[in-house]
Amino acid sequence: MRDFVLRAVTFLLRLAATSKPRPAAHPALGQPGPHAKAPYLLPPGGGFLPPAVEKRSCPSSAQICSGLTVEWFAPLVVPPVRLGLHTPLRVPELVLASLLPPLRVRAELGSLHGPPQRPPALGRRRPVNKLSSAFLHEHNSSIRCSPAADERQPSLYSLNAPLAILLESANLDANTHPFEGYRASIALSFSSISTALIMASYSQSMMALKGVVLGALLLVGTGSGVAAGKAGTMQVVGNSGVSAQMMFLGTEQKVYILDKTENNPLKVNGHPAWGVEYDINSNNIRAMEVRSNTFCAGGMTLGDGRWLVTGGNKAVTTNGADAKSGQGYGAYNGGRALRFLSPCDNQQCQWDDQASNQLNTERWYPTVEPLADGHNIILGGMRDGGFVPSQGSNNPTYEFYPIKGDGGSRNLPILQRTVPLSLYPIAYLMSSGEVFIQAGREAILWDYKKKSERALPTIPGAPRVYPASGGSALLPLSAENGYKETVLFCGGMSLGKTSNWGNEGGPTIAVSQLPASTSCEQISPMAGGASWEAVDDLPQGRSMGQFIQLPDGKLWFGNGVTTGVAGYNTNPNAPGRPVGESYGDNPSYQPLVYDPKASKGNRWKRVGSSNIGRLYHSSATLLPDSSILVAGSNPNADYNTNTKWKTEYRVERWYPEFYDAPRPSNGGLPRTFSYGGNGFSITLPSAADAQKAKVVLVRTGFSTHGMNMGQRMIELETTRQGSKLNVAQLPPNPNLFAPGPALAFVVVNGVPSQGKMVMVGNGRIGTQPVAAKTNLPGGKRDEMLEGRNSSLLERNLDHAASQLGHDDLLRRSGLHARHHKSSTDRL
Repeated sequence: MRDFVLRAVTFLLRLAATSKPRPAAHPALGQPGPHAKAPYLLPPGGGFLPPAVEKRSCPSSAQICSGLTVEWFAPLVVPPVRLGLHTPLRVPELVLASLLPPLRVRAELGSLHGPPQRPPALGRRRPVNKLSSAFLHEHNSSIRCSPAADERQPSLYSLNAPLAILLESANLDANTHPFEGYRASIALSFSSISTALIMASYSQSMMALKGVVLGALLLVGTGSGVAAGKAGTMQVVGNSGVSAQMMFLGTEQKVYILDKTENNPLKVNGHPAWGVEYDINSNNIRAMEVRSNTFCAGGMTLGDGRWLVTGGNKAVTTNGADAKSGQGYGAYNGGRALRFLSPCDNQQCQWDDQASNQLNTERWYPTVEPLADGHNIILGGMRDGGFVPSQGSNNPTYEFYPIKGDGGSRNLPILQRTVPLSLYPIAYLMSSGEVFIQAGREAILWDYKKKSERALPTIPGAPRVYPASGGSALLPLSAENGYKETVLFCGGMSLGKTSNWGNEGGPTIAVSQLPASTSCEQISPMAGGASWEAVDDLPQGRSMGQFIQLPDGKLWFGNGVTTGVAGYNTNPNAPGRPVGESYGDNPSYQPLVYDPKASKGNRWKRVGSSNIGRLYHSSATLLPDSSILVAGSNPNADYNTNTKWKTEYRVERWYPEFYDAPRPSNGGLPRTFSYGGNGFSITLPSAADAQKAKVVLVRTGFSTHGMNMGQRMIELETTRQGSKLNVAQLPPNPNLFAPGPALAFVVVNGVPSQGKMVMVGNGRIGTQPVAAKTNLPGGKRDEMLEGRNSSLLERNLDHAASQLGHDDLLRRSGLHARHHKSSTDRL
C-alpha cells in the first residue's frame, strides 16, 4: 500500500511539472519581480509543486524511509546521498509549509560554493537569508523550529502548529545565474497524524492536485509505523520524580537518580523520596528508599559491579535547616555514609544504606575515582555545610573503599593549598597508576602508593572546580595515539582574587551576572614536558557545563549557565546577589558537540536545543542507544516552585545526529573483557564496513555538579580480514580502564550499535588477572601500530622511568609523547 501511494505521489508530482510556473504574490511582502531581491512567503492558497520527484532506496523495500527527505538542487549539482524523495528545482524561492501539527522539521544547509560570476559581495559562505543566522548557524547544522510572531523568523523549538519556513537561494535570478552548487534540504519526519506539503510558487490552478498529493502523503503517514526522526533534537520524555542532582546508568534499561534530602512531592515509606529508578524505555519511575542525606555526594562503580555512593550532608528539614538524625524529613547524617546498589531490571533491587556503613571521616563534595584493583579512591570534601570551605571545615584527605591498610584517611596536600577551591577535585587515574588531580589552579600527579606528588604546570584561564564549575573530560584513549591520556577543561569562572570566593557563607562579591569563561585548555600529563595547550574556545561562556563521551569519539557538552556560578543562598541581599536563590543565571539552552580530531577552529558544533534551563544540581548520562538523558536543576535550599529558577523534574533526551541511521549489530560483542588474552572476531556485512569499524568501551560515570566521575572511553585495537573485524582485549594494564561495568559498542563509519552492558575484569575486587597483549591475526594496521608503539615505548619508558620509577609503568602498552605549545591566562 505504501509503495503504491508513493508511486502515485511521484506520478502526480511529475504531472505537475508540465504546468508552466507563475510567481505568486504575498500581500505582506509584495510582488516578486524577475530578479527577486527579497524573500517572500506564499499565501495559504498559493504555491506550486516541484517539477519532479524520484524515489531513493530505503533500508528495506517493504517500508518507507524513517524520515522523508526532500531536497532542492540545481541540475548540475551531484545529488546528495540521502534516503527519501529528491526534487530538482530551478527557481530561487523555496517555501516549506506544514499543514497538520505536530511536525518536527530538521533543516540542513548544504555547501555554498556558487558560480564564479556571482557578485563578490555574496561571500564564500553567505547566509541564505536572515533565517540563516537564527537556525542555520553553521554548515549542516540541525535545528527545530516553532511558530513565532513573525513567521519569517521562527524561533528554535519544536514545531507544534502550522509554520512556513523560507529559504532564499542567495538572491540570484534563475535565468541569468545558474545554480551550480546551491543546495538546501529539508528533512521531514512524519508521525501517525502528521504530514506536510512541499510548495513553491506555481499557479493557483494546481490547488486541486495539491489536495490529492496531501491526501496521499497523509495516507503514507498514517498507520505506517514510521517513527518521527529524532536525530539532532532534544525532547522532553518524562518526569524524574525527584530532582536529579545525581544520576548514573545502572543497566541497559535503568538509570538511578538521587537528590538531596528535600520535600519532593513523590513519597516513599511515608516521607519525601530523594531516590528513584528511572526506566529509559517506558519513562516510568520507581521511588526508592534512601535514608541518609545524599546532598552533594560522590559515586562510582566497584570492581564487582556494585555502585558506591558516598558522603553527603547532615539531616535536614524545611529549607535545609539542620534536624536531628531521623527527624525533619526523616534522613540521617550522610556525611560518612556508604551506600551500595546492585542495579537490576526486575524492580527488586534496593539501596543498602545502613547507618553502620561508614567512611573514616565526613565528606561533603567528595570525588570518587575507580582504581586498577577495583577499589575506589575517595578524595577531599568538607566536614560541614557551606558555599566553599575555610581551612577549618576543609577535609584535605583521601581514603579507600574497600579500606586499604589501617582504613584511615591520608593527607593530600593539594587540597589544603587550594582552599577555598578544593571541593569536588577533578581526578583521573593515569596509566602509570598515579592519579591526576586538579583543584584551584594547581594540577598534580599523585602517587597514592608512595604518598608523593609530581607537580604539573599551573592551569591557565579560569578556575575549573566547583563552584567555578568548568567542564572536564579525559579524551578517548586509543591504540592510534598509544593510549596517551589527554585531559580537556572548558569554561569555568574567574572572580579575580581568591578571597572573592568567600567562605561557607558565600562569595564576597556579586557573581550571578558575571560572564562565564569561554576558554578551553588541555594537557597530556604523562607526556614528557607536559604543558597546557589552548584549544578551541567555547562559542559561549559556560559554568556548570558537562562533557559526555559519545561512542563515535566526540563529546557532548551541555547544561549550565552563561553567567554566575554553582551554589545558592536563601538571603536575597547576600553579597553574591543570588537570582531567586541561585548564584547562576542565564542558562545555556544550546548543547554542543566537540570533535577532538577536527582541525583547530572547527571542533565545536551546535546540535539541538532545549527550552529548559539546567542550572545548579543538573545531571546527564549516556544511554545505550547513544542518546543522552538530561535532568535536574534545583538551585534552591528545598523543593521550590515559587522562584525564578524552580525545582525541575522534566527529563529530556538529546539525540545525536547519527541517531536515525541504521545501526550495526552488537551481537558479536562478548559480555566480559579481560586485560590481554585471546581476542574475538565480529563479522560485518561487507569488507567496506569492516574497514570503517571499531569497538569501544565507555564507562558512563557518576553524574553530578557538571562532572561525570570515572567517565572514560577506550578504543580496542583491531585488524581486518575481508568482512571480519578482529578485536583485541583491553591492553594488559588495568590502570588504563579500571575493572567494573561498562557499555560496549560496535561503531561503523561513525554510527554506533546499541550499547551492551559488559563486565571489565574478573568481576571481583582485588588484583586483576593480566595476560599477554592480544596477538591479532593479519591486518596492516596491527603491524604498523606494533612497529610504532614499540619504538615509542622504548624511547619513552627510559624517560618516564627516570622520573617515576613505577613498576606499573613497565606494563603499559605504550607512551606517546607530544609537544604542546604553552598558553597564557586569557582571563
